[in-house]
Amino acid sequence: MYHNSNFLLPVFSLILIFFLLTPLYISAQNVELRDDLDDLHDGLPLTPERMFTRTLSEGSWMSVDVHPSGDWVVFDLLGDLYEVPIEGGEARRLTHGMAFDAQPRYSPDGERIVFTSDRGGSDNVWIISRDLADTVQVTDEVHPCFRSPAWTPDGEYIVVTRDSRCWFGGTGDLWIYHTTEGKGAPLVEDDGAHLVGAAFGPDDRRVWYARGEGNRPGEYQLVVYDRQSEESVTETFRDASRGAFRPTLSPNGRWLVYVTRHATQTGLRFRDLKSGDENWLAFPVQRDAQESGATRDVYPGMAFTPNSGELVATYGGKIWRIPIDGSDPLEIPFEAHVEIPMGPEVSFEYPISDASEFTVRQNRYATPSPEGDRLAFIALHRLYVADHLEGEARMVADLGSTKHHPTWSPDGEWIAFVTWCDHEGGHIYRVRANRSGEPERLTKQAALYEQPVWSPDGNRIVALRGPARVMREAWQWGGIQGGAQEFVWLPAEGGESTFIVRANGLRNPHFTYDPERIYASSREDGLISFGWDGTDRREHVKITDEPVPGFAQPRRASMILASPDGEQALGFMSPPQHDVGNIFVVTMPPPGEEASTVSVANTGQAGSIARRLTTLGGEFPAWSADGRKVHWSLGNAHFVYNLDETSRADKRDEAGEKLTYLP
Repeated sequence: MYHNSNFLLPVFSLILIFFLLTPLYISAQNVELRDDLDDLHDGLPLTPERMFTRTLSEGSWMSVDVHPSGDWVVFDLLGDLYEVPIEGGEARRLTHGMAFDAQPRYSPDGERIVFTSDRGGSDNVWIISRDLADTVQVTDEVHPCFRSPAWTPDGEYIVVTRDSRCWFGGTGDLWIYHTTEGKGAPLVEDDGAHLVGAAFGPDDRRVWYARGEGNRPGEYQLVVYDRQSEESVTETFRDASRGAFRPTLSPNGRWLVYVTRHATQTGLRFRDLKSGDENWLAFPVQRDAQESGATRDVYPGMAFTPNSGELVATYGGKIWRIPIDGSDPLEIPFEAHVEIPMGPEVSFEYPISDASEFTVRQNRYATPSPEGDRLAFIALHRLYVADHLEGEARMVADLGSTKHHPTWSPDGEWIAFVTWCDHEGGHIYRVRANRSGEPERLTKQAALYEQPVWSPDGNRIVALRGPARVMREAWQWGGIQGGAQEFVWLPAEGGESTFIVRANGLRNPHFTYDPERIYASSREDGLISFGWDGTDRREHVKITDEPVPGFAQPRRASMILASPDGEQALGFMSPPQHDVGNIFVVTMPPPGEEASTVSVANTGQAGSIARRLTTLGGEFPAWSADGRKVHWSLGNAHFVYNLDETSRADKRDEAGEKLTYLP
């Protein structure tokens, strides 16, 4: 039986849910103040000052469960728990306050409800009595977070996904906790995988769950863990575009319902555990969360009625009773009187200047001239040249299109750069550095060009090229996928482009004093070089740092630039989260030696010297033409690091903060 429904996106942010649900109210009131707001903050640091009130008959991403009597349904809505008769009606609110309460499940005796809540400051497992007389905290941890709690059939234990890296999402093991004592213990561990959605049938020997290895469709499959033999068996083998998750067992042990995809839509799959036959129970329903961290599971919770004849689930904003005999679903209508306490309104005036002259907040792609006396950079997508660190910057080449990646000719007479215009595509131009004459277009074919660089003899320009289509379809410049697909070169005076080699992730083409080799780098390959025909590929050096917290592998430099003399390499280490990246200089292995991996994480070890140049961080690093200085930008400031002068100071630095010795 197939059932059509509205398509709703799962929403995890409380603020976003407000906007999604605003048009779904039955009656609405303005946000109003209440005298009892101080009693609603549940010990959280933010004191509520306003109340969001609505009467709702629909919701998004609601987890539901059926009372053992079959008379009631519990569900979560906007961070509170509600209970409604299975025939529908006015919902009774069970929890209230600023905390986000979710994923409720009735105890086998129907007297208690387990749920997750951040009322203590972080997500933990709680139990509330159905008569609201008592609330018990089961887990009490700060950094791990918990999702999808489930009772064992005897009602003595809770099995839940415990995620020690909840700020990243998408990982977690199954832990078991006694409802009144103990700190819990691992039940099923699988390093790096995401085990979620624990579910039991009528006995507590076998626990079903979904196992995923990433945030991609099809990663999840259903697994059964035998608590007696301690063996895990995979029970589904849905292909890479579908997946299987949110197992739900009937009380009589005969039926299994789980969630999967067909093409681009999600549905509920029904299996007879006795015969193994399967069919669709409801299709389509609402979108699943396979591509996300699944912080509220991959699909909302659902449950069978006690007689195993119906499944209660949510989709299309409604709660449904879905008969397993294939007849039409029945809606469980509800009216929930929502009162959401909120913090103080954040409203202030922020002045925005409309003056014709103002201070630019960020300079991009700053590149020193060969003589070192001038600086070319991009600000507000315009090309400027300034006397080095002093003097007034003057705009160059006002073409009406955005400009990027300026690069100087070896004689300092020209500046080449790339442009982009949505209707014309991109090109490579050059312009006289002294602003005499109009810009000259060098490329004949419109494309997405990036990172041009002049050859040491000044005769050719090397650049990355990709189809203009990928830029037009990209959601942002940094979000381009497959944009720079190949290295090409063209005559410095302009003309047809010549293919060199496929990029395969390599970027940042540049040269040393050797005009016969083109250097490039990538996070995976490190610094490599090749000839003008793309052959004779050589690996030179890789630069690593400490791992990002929660990951085993060390971070790798996202950009490596060989110095003009080829003796050193400049490494840019991208920020691990929201910090600014840092810039390092390391010694290159001598010509002819095998490529080495240099770690900038450890100090005090004998070997090659690596130096961290930045203290506050930096962006857009570049070598001076003589290789004795390193340039970078941070905001609208430009920095120059003199390697000769600082090396003398480093020798007197006994603390070892600037020198790092590496194996």
